[in-house]
Amino acid sequence: MAKIATKKPNKNVKEKTHKFNFSFSSKSQPESFNKNNYDTVNLKAGTIKFGRFYGKKSLKYRLIVSIVIGIVMAFVIQLTLKNTGLYNSGLMAVVQGIARITQASMGNAGINAKITTLIFNLLFWGLYFILNIPLFVFSFKKIGKTFTLITIVFVFINTVVGLGISYIPNIDHIFIFGNTVPAGETHDLGQPVYPWTPYDHIGTETFPNPLSNLFAQKGVYVIPFDFNGDNWQVFNPDYDPYKAVMLFIYALVYGLISAICYACLYIVGGCTAGGDFVSIYYSINKHKPLGGLMIIVNGLCLLIGAITGSYISAGIIDKAGFNWQFLLSANLVASVIYVVVFGILLNHFYPLHQMVKVEIMSEKINTIKNYLFANNYTHSMSINKMTGAYTGKNKDMLWTVCLYVETPNIIRLIRKVDDKATILISTVRGVDGTFKIYRQGSEQ
Repeated sequence: MAKIATKKPNKNVKEKTHKFNFSFSSKSQPESFNKNNYDTVNLKAGTIKFGRFYGKKSLKYRLIVSIVIGIVMAFVIQLTLKNTGLYNSGLMAVVQGIARITQASMGNAGINAKITTLIFNLLFWGLYFILNIPLFVFSFKKIGKTFTLITIVFVFINTVVGLGISYIPNIDHIFIFGNTVPAGETHDLGQPVYPWTPYDHIGTETFPNPLSNLFAQKGVYVIPFDFNGDNWQVFNPDYDPYKAVMLFIYALVYGLISAICYACLYIVGGCTAGGDFVSIYYSINKHKPLGGLMIIVNGLCLLIGAITGSYISAGIIDKAGFNWQFLLSANLVASVIYVVVFGILLNHFYPLHQMVKVEIMSEKINTIKNYLFANNYTHSMSINKMTGAYTGKNKDMLWTVCLYVETPNIIRLIRKVDDKATILISTVRGVDGTFKIYRQGSEQ
């Protein structure tokens, strides 16, 4: 906790705590400023999440951060999405659906298992990068070179590392919280088991269900969302209801980890590609925040991915899979939970469409102002004249209103001019008027 600078009543006495004089008589006010009576402290704004990633950071540092995030997210996606049957949002969800339905089709056609696995991994990890190539070109021309470079590095590393770890022996059998493979098969034993599904119970008796086993063998990850009557087997890891609960836990964990990692990626000047390019372009260049629209688009992509990868894949294996319990599967419900958790946490860590007021106090205000203009910062800025309460000296404060997404770059520019400047950032609840917005990533 930062110490507050206060006047020391006695130079010969060292006090562990600060005392405050609340007397307002003229005698209590200092007649002149004596720097020996005051301490200089460094204050950090606690409202800025992941503050260490802000400030004057080199391009090399930012690229290293994007590489680390790409590696971390590759392992996270493998363990919480690919292994479990959970779905991402946005374009990645569509890619997952394509990969899973291709795997189901090839498996159902009797194609060699090794070839099927190879194609599945190439699609799951590589197709996302390929589909983003036109968007990389768009971002390079319309948003900024540095922004695009950081994003490409992240997506490329995530793709290569993800594809590599897919071939670590038994990586697909690792379940951190619980096995979520449909209950027709257990990975540990490699033998079919026949627990409850919507088709195998009559009264209190349970019968073998070859359909559930068939789905699991063909790599179709779909858990029917059916909890009623005597079918609450949520405490037995061999049964689908238990596996559905595990899916919900994976959704919460993935939502938390991905929100933290992607917030850091945004801060260093990159994004996750896909729909982010469109959202950021319109938010910054067209002055139209698309937060609400992107939520709808990402949700539709999630539905397409989950229905394609689980529901239609199950129907390809057997027509009995075209059932409402497989349509509204636990995989789909858990994925929706992930999207909600991720959206809430990301908005908390890094509010992409939030307007903020930035106030800068420095002895180099004019230099900072000119440097911001020279680096394509085109928001309106104002300079207020102030008088220091203790020193009685005249001071200047520069303030401006911008998007929260722009603050990392603004702080970096200010720190290049004055490392000791005090920067205050406060939330703006609403703005009525017009102003220009800095083109993110245009810095070299």
